Formats: sequence, structure tokens, C-alpha cells
Amino acid sequence: MVDRHKSTFISPSQNPSTQDGASSPSPKHRYPIPAGVQPTNCIQISTVDSIRGVYTIDPGLTPPAFLFTQPPHGYQDRQNVLIESQGGNVYVDLFFLPSSDKHKMISMTLKSHQGSASVRVHDADPQDASWIRGPISIMVTASKKADIYIPRSFRGPLQLVTGNTGEVCYSNALKAEVAPVFSRNGVHNCFIGGLPDGEDVIQTWTGDQLTAAANGAINLYFDDEGDIPTKDTSTGHWAQLQRRLTRRVTSPVAPRPLRVFSIRVARILRDIPRPLAFLYLSIVLVLLYDCIFLLITYFMK
Repeated sequence: MVDRHKSTFISPSQNPSTQDGASSPSPKHRYPIPAGVQPTNCIQISTVDSIRGVYTIDPGLTPPAFLFTQPPHGYQDRQNVLIESQGGNVYVDLFFLPSSDKHKMISMTLKSHQGSASVRVHDADPQDASWIRGPISIMVTASKKADIYIPRSFRGPLQLVTGNTGEVCYSNALKAEVAPVFSRNGVHNCFIGGLPDGEDVIQTWTGDQLTAAANGAINLYFDDEGDIPTKDTSTGHWAQLQRRLTRRVTSPVAPRPLRVFSIRVARILRDIPRPLAFLYLSIVLVLLYDCIFLLITYFMK
């Protein structure tokens, strides 16, 4: 298993922006913070349900220790993002604000033990134009497929592990930036943004890095190849309905046929437009009502 903290590659070139591990995204590839999403840091979410949300991360913030149930020793050095679903999917958008400390690593871990993961990482507009984003370390684990969107400022190694039937797919835009290094038995190592040149000495990479493992496919894109959310929609009635359906899927006391049925319904509701979904639900409810009425009429004869 690859170690995301000790990715071994040729040392960076003498370009200051890459040698210190910091990145400087183009202004056109930075996005405003979504409305209604307050900046936070060191978030930790662990649940048996699916997780869906939009988060703005400010690496310069340090939450007080009393906000954590059991603050670990040296909690100031904890990860910026730790999101874990034991029985559902993970669908998150992460907006990272630059900070005054461009050398500090921004680390995030996202896990879906029984489902798929869709993780989109964006560069957010800085509060100070002189600030630049520090290096980011992304770790994604999914029991099914993983869709990962990285900012165009990303420059560093990708270490990807798939199952026997899984594969790694790049979007056309991202594939043009990929330099393959190693691929064997489900392990795929490559570099985004051009392999560093300069010294021939092998050193530990301190810039951007991505590690992903999935039993299904791993699909990689640039973050601007998908819809960029302008507000947090994870708390609306539609999202609540999807979470309730998914909760039935992951409930250990639910009968297996009900879990399978709930999975299919949740996928249908997620993949089709809302008006059509409500229309389909209305038709199903009407048919169900008719069936119950016919059964009652039959047994009362």
C-alpha cells in the first residue's frame, strides 16, 4: 500500500513556486466562497449514513479544543478535513482558502467504506491577494468507484490503487497533463503538471499529492469540468429525502430486499431532474393506492 505522506519522486526544480510546495492558481481558476457556507477548519465527520455537503476550509483557523469531544494530543496538527461514511456514499465540495503560511500542508482524508465517493477540491478566492495556497494532500478511499476533481493549480504525484475489475480514467483535459510513471497489478503512479527536473537525487516530495484507492473505477477530472456550487444545497428538502432513503439502505435492521429497493430509488432520485422525480413518485403513489384499494375491495366481497 502506498504511503501518501512519503511519495518518492525526483526533487522539484529551482522554480520557487514549486520548490517550497506552494501553488499559485490563476485568478480565473479561483472561485468565490459559496453563499451560506462559513469558513471552518479541522472538520471531522463520521457517520453510518451518506454524507453530502459543501465546505469552505480556512487553514489559518484553529478551532478551540473544547469543541472536540476528545481532542487528541497535539490537535492543532490534525487534518484539515476528515470525512468518513461507514455505510453510505460521500459527495462533497471543498473550497480551500489560501493563507499567510504557504508552506503548511493542507491535508484531507475522505472515506466511503460501503459506497462511492465524489470529491471536488476547489481553489477559493483569497482574502488577501498576496496569499497563495499551500500544498494539498488528498486521500480518497471508496469500496465502489471514486470520482475526484482537482484544481488546475495541482502539481504533484498521483498514486492510485484499483481492484481487479477497476480502472483509472482521466478526462481529456487532465490526461494531457499526466506523465505516467508506473502501472502494474492495479497500482497506477503518475505525475500531474510535468515531471520536475533538475537534480538527480531522489527526495521526499513536499508539494501537492493525491492518493486514492477504490474497488471500482477511479475517475479524475479538473474541478472546473463539473458544476461549481454557488451555495450549500445539502440541507434542503430534496437532500433530506435522499438522506432518508439512504439511511434505510445502511440500516442494519432493515431487511435486505428493502435495502436493495431503497438503493435503486435513491439512485433514480439522484440522477434525474427534480420535476420528473416528483412526477414518478406521484405515479408510484397513485398506483400503490389503487393496488391497496383493489385488495381491500377483493377481500371485502
